[in-house]
Amino acid sequence: MSKFEIVRFQSDEIQAVREGEQVWVSVKRVCENLGIADQVQARKLKAKRWATTTLVVAVAEDGKNRESFCLALDSVPMWLSGIDERKVAPELRDKLVAYQCECRDALARHFYGAKQVDSSTSGAAMAQMAAAITVLAQGFTMLQAQVATLVEQRTIALTLVQPRDAEELCRRLAFSALQAFRAGLFKSERSARTSYESRIRRACGWSRYRGARLEEMPLTAWPYAKVEMSEIEADVKRAQDGRQLSLIKTG
Repeated sequence: MSKFEIVRFQSDEIQAVREGEQVWVSVKRVCENLGIADQVQARKLKAKRWATTTLVVAVAEDGKNRESFCLALDSVPMWLSGIDERKVAPELRDKLVAYQCECRDALARHFYGAKQVDSSTSGAAMAQMAAAITVLAQGFTMLQAQVATLVEQRTIALTLVQPRDAEELCRRLAFSALQAFRAGLFKSERSARTSYESRIRRACGWSRYRGARLEEMPLTAWPYAKVEMSEIEADVKRAQDGRQLSLIKTG
């Protein structure tokens, strides 16, 4: 079985593993170093078509087999460039910039040797490349906002979620609201549904379209809506299990 290796970078340790010709980087370890939530980043990466991710089971430092959500080495620069340094603690911003500039090459040197890294690429050039990628990412974000505005004004049309998928989402939402009400989580089924619908809207970025139905969400928002719906169902299931356990104890 493969073994997680520790790659020292700056004053941090990065956990990675090599399987065949591919190097997988532990997302959790990098997030811990940067002081950001690994679960949030994992959810975002799963929704990105450019990101190559997998769950790796390998031998950890304690000698036990551990499962870790990992990102392919060649996807690391794109991921790091999309992290806004303004959302990182002030004392960690310089570290984020260093990660954006040099992290990938440090990992590549560890697993592939110095010959695989272009020695002519200086630190300044790496910084310029990272800055250029960041500008491109910011430009893409601005373009997304402009497209969203056009959609809101009904001046263009985007591919919408398939009707059967939207219908299934609404059915699951209604059922979860009913179960949550019965479990005592809400005072009424209606308030439960309103609360859960708001969660889905926030998760998929559909909250700004007031008055628009969930059935009208664009296809790009669908993956986030599905994930949030699954989390809602899990919350309701836990509440039901807790209620049943309480009834058994009091019975």
